[in-house]
Amino acid sequence: RGTDAFYLGPAKDHYRCYRFYVPSTRGYRISGAAKFLPEYCSIPEMMPFDKAVQVADELLAEMRTLNVNRKLYNKSRHLQALKQLEAIFTSTNKGQSP
Repeated sequence: RGTDAFYLGPAKDHYRCYRFYVPSTRGYRISGAAKFLPEYCSIPEMMPFDKAVQVADELLAEMRTLNVNRKLYNKSRHLQALKQLEAIFTSTNKGQSP
């Protein structure tokens, strides 16, 4: 059995080695051999609502960068709907629940 440690990244001054933090010794260790066991760690996932907020933000940012005719841009039904979504997502990001 090996020593439990946290992977910090590659050891840049050493060829094919890794840097680890070892909690049992409260120190750092450089090793060329490592076995990564991701089944002991849970990978954080985005909740569907958080993903929807992110996608809406990205879509609105892209819409703002479009170089289109201003008259068409302001009258677009789609843009008005996106602005309503932006208002909804902005208010929910500030601590209100959906």
